Amino acid sequence: AKSPWCVWGRCALRCLYLADRPASSASKSRRSIMQAVEDAGLLEHVLSFLEASDLVDSAVAVSRFWRTAALSDAVWSELCARLWLDKVYVPEQFRAPMGMRRVEAFYRSTADATRTHLTAHELCTLSWHSRMKGWAGSMWTHDDPWWKGQPAAVRTFAADGTTTSERGPGRWRFVPDSCGRTGPLGSFVRLSRGPRSYPTHVVSRWPPNWGWILQNCWGFAASFPLPPLGSEPGLEDDGELCQSVNVETCEEEAQRFNMGLPLPHDDVQPDYGGAAHDGPLASVVVNGQRVRVPLHLLLQLLQQGDADAHGEGAGEAHGEDEGEGESEGESEGESEGESEG
Repeated sequence: AKSPWCVWGRCALRCLYLADRPASSASKSRRSIMQAVEDAGLLEHVLSFLEASDLVDSAVAVSRFWRTAALSDAVWSELCARLWLDKVYVPEQFRAPMGMRRVEAFYRSTADATRTHLTAHELCTLSWHSRMKGWAGSMWTHDDPWWKGQPAAVRTFAADGTTTSERGPGRWRFVPDSCGRTGPLGSFVRLSRGPRSYPTHVVSRWPPNWGWILQNCWGFAASFPLPPLGSEPGLEDDGELCQSVNVETCEEEAQRFNMGLPLPHDDVQPDYGGAAHDGPLASVVVNGQRVRVPLHLLLQLLQQGDADAHGEGAGEAHGEDEGEGESEGESEGESEGESEG
C-alpha cells in the first residue's frame, strides 16, 4: 500500500507536471508557478515524498529540469533516510554524504543488503548475540540465557583471529566451503578452541533489518539483539532461516566433530597463539571419503574402540541415530556451546 505522503506527493506532482507541460499558449499563471518551483525548490520537496520507482519514472518522463530535480541529492537524501531508518547495518561507504551521489547510495545499499559474505573488518566490528539451537540438546539450552528469557550472550571477534565470549576465549578463521556449500571468502566462519574446531558457521542475512546471521547446526548468532523467545518466529528454530542450517545439512562436519576427527580444511589447526599443529598424519576413510587425520587422534580413537570392545566404554554415545547424536552433542556440548554461545 502507498503511504499517505506518497499519495499526497503524487497529487502535488501531477499539478506541477501540468504546469511544466510545454505549450505555446501557456498562461502567465502557469509560468509563474514554474518560476516559483525553480526558485524555491518546491519540486524537489514534492518529489522527496515519492517512492523510488515513481521518482525514477518521473525523471525520464518530463523535461531536463524535471529530471535534474528528480535525481538530485536533496531528493534522494530523504529517500535514503527513510530506507535506512530501521536497518541495523548499512556500510559507511553508503552513508557518507560525500562518498557518492545519493541515488547511487540508495540502490547500491539495497543490493548490498543481499550480500552473504562478511569482510574481516565487519566480523570484528560487530557484536554477535548468540544462542544455542534446540537440537544442541537440553543440557545446553537449559543454561542458555536466551532460552531462560534473558538477553542473548554476546560474542566478539578480534582482528588477530581471537574470539571472546562468556564461555571463554577461542579463535576464528574463514574457510572456503562447508558441507557442499560454496561462496566468496567470508561466507563461512570456522571457530576453534585449542586444537579443536567446531562445525562451520554459515553467513546469511535477515532481510527485514539487513542484519547479519551466523549459524551452524547447533547455534545461532545475529549482529543485532535477538528478540525474546516467542516474539519473532522467523529467527527461531522452526523458522526457514534456522532450518536452512541444521544437523542434516551439516552432517559431515557434525559426525566428524562427534568422532573427534578434524574437519575439512583442518589439516593444520591453530591454537590460542596462532601456532600450527602439523605433526604426522594418517589416512582414513570417513563416509566414503579419504581424510587426513593427525596420527595421535587416530591412535586415541583406536584405543577408545578397543576399550569399547571390552565393555569399558559401552555407555558413551558414538552411534549414528538421532538420540545418540544428541547425547553425543551433549557430551561434547562445551565445544558446541563455545562455537555458539
